[in-house]
Amino acid sequence: MNIFFVRHAEGIHNIIQENNQNLNIKYPPLSQKGRDQAKQLNKELLKLDIDIVLISPTTRTLQTSIIACNNIDVELIAYPAIREVLHNPCDYRKFKSILQNNFISVDFSLILHNDPLKLYEEDDLIYKRCDDFYEYLQNLNYKNVVVISHNGFIYRFLKKYGDKLNIVDKSRLKNCEIRKGFLI
Repeated sequence: MNIFFVRHAEGIHNIIQENNQNLNIKYPPLSQKGRDQAKQLNKELLKLDIDIVLISPTTRTLQTSIIACNNIDVELIAYPAIREVLHNPCDYRKFKSILQNNFISVDFSLILHNDPLKLYEEDDLIYKRCDDFYEYLQNLNYKNVVVISHNGFIYRFLKKYGDKLNIVDKSRLKNCEIRKGFLI
């Protein structure tokens, strides 16, 4: 199974501001540059025979997936374990019910709680999510899987499981960068 890890397109919180005040923006949407990046990502994804797209349930990742998967007949699933590391308000998730209304083509059934996610997450919980996600991937039966997530989560996940996924470059991803791995 091929797995294509993608960092979301540029959100408004990714735009450099003095004193990193942008990290306090709750539920940041994509910037105009981000929307353009997602359109370019669409051109790359059209070349692949994608079976499923797993998406972190935040506004910017969901917007990235909707734009990037335009004109691609693929299942879009919000997968809560691949959310960003929760340290800043920009990484919070909206209520499940709001997300469902705003992104009707995405399956949110794996999100068990309607409450928005707002907390500070310790490393042991982050790596537990990495373990859970790796186990989930091992049980999938698809040829090509796309994972649209975040810099912090993907970085930690690839540090831990990159060798098992045959990924040499485990550095941080740029917005809309694709990193390919595979499971046998």
